[in-house]
Amino acid sequence: MRTSEPGAIRTTFLLLPFALIIGACGAPPSGPATTATTAPATVTAESFTTVPPTTATTTTAAEVTTTVPLAPPAPPAPPAPKPTVPKPTMPKSTTPKPDPQPRTDPRFGTCKEAKSKGYGPYYKGVDVEYGWYRDADSDGIVCE
Repeated sequence: MRTSEPGAIRTTFLLLPFALIIGACGAPPSGPATTATTAPATVTAESFTTVPPTTATTTTAAEVTTTVPLAPPAPPAPPAPKPTVPKPTMPKSTTPKPDPQPRTDPRFGTCKEAKSKGYGPYYKGVDVEYGWYRDADSDGIVCE
């Protein structure tokens, strides 16, 4: 069989990758064994060094230990916001409040008594107290 045939070349290229994969997976490791141990915070690795043979062959193993610091703990989650409860509201009154009474001076029997206590004069249309007393001269001012 000639190797220059197109079918043979194509078959070789198709089967070669599969042969390499199968060979790599099933082949026992060659050379000294290397082991690595991993802990949560510590990494241990062993390496082997082979000295060229002189009279005797010596193999030495050195163990390297590396400590990896742990990541700081995650901060605690913020507390959930408290639900807001609306305050109960009083229903508004539909009837209007009456207007407050205007502040007035105390009522006296005569203008003479009001003036002696420091009250007066009272003007017509301005002071409620004007109607309490008699305007003798009809000028619009009482207790003058």
